[in-house]
Amino acid sequence: MKFFAVLSTLLFFIPASVPAMSNAPEEINGIYERIHKITSPAHLEEGESCDAPYILAGDICVAEYDTSDRLALYQNSDGSLYFSALLFFSSGYSCTIGGKAEKSEEGWQYSDASGSKSEKVCELDIFMDDKNIHLKAQDSMTCNRRYCGAGGSLSHTEFPLAGKAKEQVSINKIKCMSLLDGAENCDQYEETEKAQ
Repeated sequence: MKFFAVLSTLLFFIPASVPAMSNAPEEINGIYERIHKITSPAHLEEGESCDAPYILAGDICVAEYDTSDRLALYQNSDGSLYFSALLFFSSGYSCTIGGKAEKSEEGWQYSDASGSKSEKVCELDIFMDDKNIHLKAQDSMTCNRRYCGAGGSLSHTEFPLAGKAKEQVSINKIKCMSLLDGAENCDQYEETEKAQ
């Protein structure tokens, strides 16, 4: 459980200053969740065997957990897209990426040239089909070095459209969810902001 306590404290980046979104299309704005299983090496005491709830993966005894990747999207009236993604991988690795993606032919493209002049630019395509929102790095090695742990990857991740949170989600709630684990903690945050 310590493993997930550490993971839940990771920050999920949302830009600090997001302009007002007056005519943003409502259908894409929100939080999307992708639930999947990850594994982590089990820490067994001497003499313990690899029995339930652990599983044997090759020669290694591992614990298997359900985890939830999150993608926050908020489209500006000019068509650009503020996004933030937190992806979890086995053995405690993760990717955290976010910023402003510009409209492209296929959807949107995020381009980050913040590395050294000798480094390639990290370009991440965000696009949709009728079932999923896709995040796909054009050069996954460049993006992975910048935004992921050694075992994480931005090569291609899909978030099901059906995984969108049902309630209306404001940009303030998206920012709150990036810092806290779960929407129920953010309702109070939003109430406090309205009162100010």
